[in-house]
This record gives sequence, C-alpha cells and structure tokens, in this order.
Amino acid sequence: MIEPADAFDPSRTTTGLPDPMPDYQVAQSRRLVDHIRAMPLWVKQVLYIGLQEEFKSYFSSQSLLDITPQDAIALFIPRLTRQAEDRLEGMAIANPPNNEGADITRLIIRAASQEMTVLDMCLNYDWTLEACCIHLYTHIAQDWISPPVSPKAMATLAYLSNQIRLGEYLVQMGSISDQQLEQALRTQVYIKEALNEHSGIANIMINLGYITRQDTETILFLKEESRKPISSDSLLTIGNG
Repeated sequence: MIEPADAFDPSRTTTGLPDPMPDYQVAQSRRLVDHIRAMPLWVKQVLYIGLQEEFKSYFSSQSLLDITPQDAIALFIPRLTRQAEDRLEGMAIANPPNNEGADITRLIIRAASQEMTVLDMCLNYDWTLEACCIHLYTHIAQDWISPPVSPKAMATLAYLSNQIRLGEYLVQMGSISDQQLEQALRTQVYIKEALNEHSGIANIMINLGYITRQDTETILFLKEESRKPISSDSLLTIGNG
C-alpha cells in the first residue's frame, strides 16, 4: 500500500509530476483481469456460475447487458486537465502546502500520470470506493482532472461521493424524468403534511410506477458496499499468480 508519507513532494523533482510507482504495482486490476482471461474456459465457467446468482440478486438482466466499460466507475481512469498541466509546470518552484488536501492531490496526480483505474487507486492507496469518489469529485470541481466521458459514470461518481441524492441520480441515469422527480417530491411532501409520515423517495417512485424496486436496490447496495474497504490481499494473490 502507498501511505501518505510516500506521496509526491514537488521539492524533490524538477517537474510538477509525481515520482512514478513501479509498473507492477500500478495496473493491479488489469493484471487480475488478464490472469482470469488466461484461465481455461471451464475454469471461467465455474467462476461465472458462482457469481451469476449473486449478480442476479442486484442487477436485472437488462442492466447487466447495458453495462459498458465506460459506464463502470471502477474502470474510470482520471485524466489531467490542461489547466492542471499548466499548474504543474510551476509546482517545483511554488511548493503546495504540506497538508492532507495537498497529499491527496499528489496521489490523484500520480494516478492520472500513470493511468490508474479507480480500482487501482483503491488498492494502492487503501481507499474505499466512496473515499476515492469523494477525492475524484473534488478534483474534478477544482479542474485538476476531467470528468468521466460517460454521463452514467459521472452520475454514479456524484452519487457515491454524496453530491446528489437518489432522485437526481435516477434522472441523470435516464431512469426517470425531471417531471417525474418533481411529482415524487410533491407526493413526499403531501404524505408528510397530511399523514405526518415520512416515506422514502424510492418507495414513492416505485408506488407511482416510475421505477422498479430493482432499479434502486442496485445503486443503494453499491453505495453501501462503497463504504467497505477492499480485501486486497486475495486480489493481489490472484493477480500476481
């Protein structure tokens, strides 16, 4: 793991780029996928069968078919913006302050310069997915890195980083319209005022027929899972085999 003390220090370099990590340490997720792809077909069939039932519990058949590499936030690779590159040219002279925020920025710069995926960043920096999304969203807002090309990946990033609520997430994903969200919010207010009861927005949208329960269970489960640390030891053991 990369501890904060190992983060990039501009005073040690002649450019604003962080010292690179060894290649074997960077692309851990890609090496893991390549390792699985190299397995015999019958072994991959066993893995598929073992995971199939769990996937069906959280994803509809259509949503599984709709998933693309661009939409999957775990495969997002941050890219430095032009403005960030301009900032880095002067960083060797003007040292950023030594604080937690600056340390995170150095790690984000390192990830972008070495084309790490979100999964690679979580493994190398010992971050949860939620923490990684929060850091990425902050640095997108500060124009250090460009947002994901996929609107679905950006919506997931914003939701997991607690920047938008479930209703807005579903709008950005194209599951409901702005008008449907407004109607659901009005219904929520009516239930609160008329019955003095709180009803979650997801249940209201389900009762109104706008979405199915599976539409929300998937992202709610992902949000819950995003707060858990990755058990990287087993992943790295497979990936290094």
